[in-house]
Amino acid sequence: MQRKINVSQFQGLCSSVEKAIETAMKTASQVGKIYSWGPIAHNKNVVKKLEDSGVFVVKSLENLSIGDTLVISAHGAPPAVYEEAEKRGINVVDATCSNVKKIHQIVSQADDDTHVIIAGDYDHRETIGTIGYAKNYTVISSEEDVDKVPMDYSKYILVAQTTFDTLRYRKIGEILKKSLTKQSKMLVISNTICYTTVVRQSDACKIAQESDLVLVIGDRKSANVNRLLQIAKTYCERSYIIENVSDLQSVAEIKNITMPGILTGASTPKELVMEVINIMEQNINPVDLNTVEEVKTEAAVAAEPVKEVKAAKKEVEISTMEEALRSGYAPKSYREGMTVKATIESIDPTGVTVYVKLNGKNDSGFIAADEMELDGSYDPSKYAIGDNLQAIIIPKTDAKLKAINLSKKKYDELLVADEAVKAIKEGEEFSLTISQAIKGGLLGKIGSYTIFVPASQIRVGYVKNLEEYVGKKLRLRILPPKDEEVQEGEEKRRSNPKRIVASQRIILEEEKLAKEEAFWDAMQVNNVVEGKVKRFAKKDDKYFGIFVSIMNKDCLLHISDLSWTKVEDPSEVLELNKKYEFVVLKADRDADKVSLGYKQLQKQPYELAAEKYHVGDVVKGKVERIKDFGAFISIENGIDGLVHVSEICHKWISNANEVLKVGDEVEAKIISFEKNKITLSIKALIEAPVAEEVVAEEVEAEEKPSRSAKFNKRAAMADEKKGERKAKRVVEDDEPHEYVSSTTGATMADLFKGLDLAKFASDED
Repeated sequence: MQRKINVSQFQGLCSSVEKAIETAMKTASQVGKIYSWGPIAHNKNVVKKLEDSGVFVVKSLENLSIGDTLVISAHGAPPAVYEEAEKRGINVVDATCSNVKKIHQIVSQADDDTHVIIAGDYDHRETIGTIGYAKNYTVISSEEDVDKVPMDYSKYILVAQTTFDTLRYRKIGEILKKSLTKQSKMLVISNTICYTTVVRQSDACKIAQESDLVLVIGDRKSANVNRLLQIAKTYCERSYIIENVSDLQSVAEIKNITMPGILTGASTPKELVMEVINIMEQNINPVDLNTVEEVKTEAAVAAEPVKEVKAAKKEVEISTMEEALRSGYAPKSYREGMTVKATIESIDPTGVTVYVKLNGKNDSGFIAADEMELDGSYDPSKYAIGDNLQAIIIPKTDAKLKAINLSKKKYDELLVADEAVKAIKEGEEFSLTISQAIKGGLLGKIGSYTIFVPASQIRVGYVKNLEEYVGKKLRLRILPPKDEEVQEGEEKRRSNPKRIVASQRIILEEEKLAKEEAFWDAMQVNNVVEGKVKRFAKKDDKYFGIFVSIMNKDCLLHISDLSWTKVEDPSEVLELNKKYEFVVLKADRDADKVSLGYKQLQKQPYELAAEKYHVGDVVKGKVERIKDFGAFISIENGIDGLVHVSEICHKWISNANEVLKVGDEVEAKIISFEKNKITLSIKALIEAPVAEEVVAEEVEAEEKPSRSAKFNKRAAMADEKKGERKAKRVVEDDEPHEYVSSTTGATMADLFKGLDLAKFASDED
C-alpha cells in the first residue's frame, strides 16, 4: 500500500521573507557586495545562498564605510541602526515586513503614561527592533512572566512578536485583562501576530493530530520552527526538526509509519521541502509504509489457538442507525454510540474478538485492527486474552456478521476529548461544530460532553433561523453557572455534569470592545491613519464627502478637506476600495464620529509652484478675475499670479479693465515670488516706445509739478511782488533828487569825473 504524506498547504518562505531575499539579491546584482543587518532568514541554506550572491551578514556597522549598502531584513531594526547608518553615509535598503512596521508604529505612539508589553523572545531580532521604538516596556514570553509587568502606569498596550504562539498570546491577554481591570487600568490588546503564523500553527495542530510522524523542516535556531515543533509534539510525540536531508537518517529506522506529516518554517526554502519529500518516498522501507493490518508479529504466531473471526470488510459505509437497520444491524439491548465493557477472547493481526455482557447475555464483539489504537500502531503482542477493554458500538460494515462491531479507538478519542474539556471548564476558548438545532439553541458534542449554546448567546443580536448554524463552527467559552440559560421549553432540573452551556456572544462582545478601545486610541487628533475609501456621499446631486473605513469603522472625509483646490467629484482625487493615509481632524467618541483630512497631508499649491516656477520665468495663463489694483492670472489649477495695474502696460492706466478682460490668455514674467504670492509683469515682455514715454513724462510733469517747481514758482511770485512795491515808491516821489552813494557819499557827477567820452567814438564818427 502506497504511503500518503500529509504535507502542510503552507510551505516554503513567507511572503515578507521571500521579498526581503529578492530585494537583497537584486540590490547585490546592481551594486556589488552589500550587507544585511543580521540574517535575512533564519536558515543556514538561505544565508549561504545569499553569501554566494554577495550579501553578507553584519551585527554592527563599525566596519562599513561611506557608500556601502545595508539591507534591513523583514525582522526590522531599532531606530538607532538607521541613525548610525545615516551618520556614516551608508545607503539603507529597508525590507522590513509590513506587519513588523505596524508594531513599530503602535509602540512608537505610546506616551509617557503608557507601558508597552511585548510578548516575544527577548533575544529575537524582531523583538530587539521593537524595543528600540518603546519608551517604557516589558518583554514577556509566557503566562508566568506577567508578574514582571509594573502596575504603576495608567494605560497598557500589549503587542506580540509576529511569530509568537497564538494560544499563549491569548492566555497572556486574558491574565493581563483580569489583573488590570481589577485595578481600573486600561489595556489595549493589539492583534499583531502575522496571519501566516496563525494559519501555519493552526495547520500544524491539524496535521499533527492526523499523523504518526511529523517532520518540521527548518533551522533549529528559528523561533517559528521551534514553535511548530512544540505544537506538533503536543499531538504527536514522534516529531523532529529537519535542517538538511542528512537529518532524515535519524528517523529512517522508525517503524510503523502509516501517515507521516510535514510542516515548514517561515524561512524554509521550498526546494528543501521537495527534496525531503522525494527522499522519504524513495528510501524509507516500504514495509513501514503499509497499513498495520498487513504486519505480522512473532507474538501473534505464537499465540494460543484462537477462534477464527473474519475481519470486517468495509464494503458499505454506514453513518446512521437507520442505515445500520437496513443492513441487518438488529439491536438487542444496545445501540450505536453506547460505551461497553468488553473482555478479550482471542487476538490476531486482523483485530481482537471480545465478548460483551448485555441484558444478561454474553454477546460476541469484534474490534478491527484499525479501530484499536489512536495512532494506528496496533500491536497484537500488547494484549492478552482476558484483558478488559472499554469500547464504543459502531455500525456494522457487513450485515452478515453476527458480532457487534466495536471501536476502542473511538473510546480513546472520547478520553482525549474529555481531557480537553478540563481546559474548557477553566474558561479556555474552544471551537465546536454544531450538529443540531433545537428549540432555544444549538447542540454539539466534545467527547462525552454535550455542549449547549442558547440562542441569545450565538451572536450579538437576534438569531432568526437556528438551522443556518448547523454544520458551522463556533468559537465558544463556557458560561458561569449563574449566567447559564435554560433552553426554552426545558424544565429546571438537576445540573448535568456532562452538559456544558457555552457562549460565542461573550467572545464577540469582548473583541468588539477591544476593537473599540483600539480604534479610539488610534483616533487622536493629528494622528495619521490608513483607511480604505468605501463610498462617495451625495446630497442634492452634489458630493459632500467620502466615507473611509478605518479598522472596520466608517469615518467621514468632508470634500472641503479633500484637496487644496476646488473638487466637484471625489473620484478626481481618490479611488474606491483603495487604501490611503489620512489625518484625524476631529474625534468625538460620545457622538461616535470621526472627521478626517486628506489635503493636510499633501503639498499646498504654492509649495508645488515654488518647486516648479522661479523669478524670471515666463508663464502663460488666463485672466481669472480683475480688481481696481490689478488682475489675477491663473497659471494652473490652484496657482494664481497678480499683475499690478502698473505692470500691465507702459502707458499709464487707472484700471486693469482698460486693457484686460476675464478670459484673456496672456504671457507674463515672474518678477517676485515671496511666501505664497507670485507677482507678474506683462509689460516686462513688451518693449517701451521712447517718444510716448517722453510725452507721458511731460504730461505727468505738467499735471503733477514737482516740489522744486512749486518752490521756484512761489519764489518768482515773491520777487514780482517786491518789484511792484519798489516801483510804487518811485511813482509816489515825483521830486528830482541827486544820487548820493550810501557807502562813500559820492554823487552821480563824482562818478563821471575824468571820463573821456571820445574814446568810445567809432572811426566812422
